[in-house]
Amino acid sequence: MKHHYGRRTAVAAAVPAALGHPQGVARVQSVLRCALVVLLVVEASVFPDRHNVAAGNALIAAYGVWSVLRLRAVWREQTHPRLIWAVLIVDLAVLVGLVVLTRGFPVPETSLALIDDAFFVVAMMASFQLQPRTTIALMTLTASVYLAAATGAGAGPRSLLAALMHTLFLVTVGMACALTSWVHRARVQTINTLVKDRSQLLIEVLNVEERERSTLAEALHDNALQSVLAARQDIEDARAATSPAESLERAERTLTDAARQMRSVAAELHPAVLENLGLAGAVRAAAHAAAERGAFSVDVQCKEGLHHPQQQLVFTAARELLTNVVKHAAAQHVTVHLTGHAGSILLEITDDGRGITHSAVQAAPAAGHIGLASQRIRIENADGTLTLTPATPHGTRAVLELPPPAL
Repeated sequence: MKHHYGRRTAVAAAVPAALGHPQGVARVQSVLRCALVVLLVVEASVFPDRHNVAAGNALIAAYGVWSVLRLRAVWREQTHPRLIWAVLIVDLAVLVGLVVLTRGFPVPETSLALIDDAFFVVAMMASFQLQPRTTIALMTLTASVYLAAATGAGAGPRSLLAALMHTLFLVTVGMACALTSWVHRARVQTINTLVKDRSQLLIEVLNVEERERSTLAEALHDNALQSVLAARQDIEDARAATSPAESLERAERTLTDAARQMRSVAAELHPAVLENLGLAGAVRAAAHAAAERGAFSVDVQCKEGLHHPQQQLVFTAARELLTNVVKHAAAQHVTVHLTGHAGSILLEITDDGRGITHSAVQAAPAAGHIGLASQRIRIENADGTLTLTPATPHGTRAVLELPPPAL
């Protein structure tokens, strides 16, 4: 089977890299930073009675200009994503400097100091990084620097107690932001995995016609065509023989076998095979056809009368699993068991071949072998499971389970 690596790369490139993308995170942080500047300006206007007013206002103005320039650079993608954490350190330094300059620590008697509340915004901006450990580290640094600055400001015991409580709230909010970052990171990774799986499934759909043609060509070449060529040789021998009866009989038997093989291939590939044979008959026919192609013995036990809305999925998965046995297992014997109970379906295919490792299964889609992965996606979408485990003493055991259909 041919694998379109170029097309696979193109589809993979279409996976939304915007999920947790550093550039998007930087833009969100820049918007929050500008909002923080607005809050600082409003507070400086509403509560002008502060220490070092001129120096504090100058620092706010410089911080505002820098924030706007940062927003402009980020929006034009003129900044490196690795600068995000360095920028957060700048935010922390500016806020600490502003609090120290204006002595904006909480004073229980007045409760007018609000500048230190801006430290909570740093926690929120850090959470967008989707890196919980780094978020915790930054918030630990923020709380430590804030508490050290408050202690060194020479405030009274009540103010220090209020600063300590403010630090505890800051740590709590930082932990909450880290947990939020962890949850969103897990969700982003899950979504990204699902998108990649769906992209691989799309490739499988695009290649399904070529795969079926390749399967048909292999089946005809390895079985029916070889029988026809053997029959032709028997006929040529009959022409040259003085007693052609024996050669003609061999040719007749060979052509009869070729006809049977072609009917088997047609029955396996025809979309109406389930309607004509039922699920048990279709799986049985696929197993015997695979046994002929792979030159192994097969033991088939299929419960008759099984019906399920997803029986086409079961049959397709059975063909894919048997094809893998033919191509890769080098098996001598294969067992196929199809059972069901109360509307559920259980398919077990076990071979005594060379087996397959978990790492090989995981690496197969990256190498372009996505037939088994696409089957697993389809089965999981139908609320079923497909598991591969080592067989005893060697080989592979594949188990497909589908639950009863929903009422």
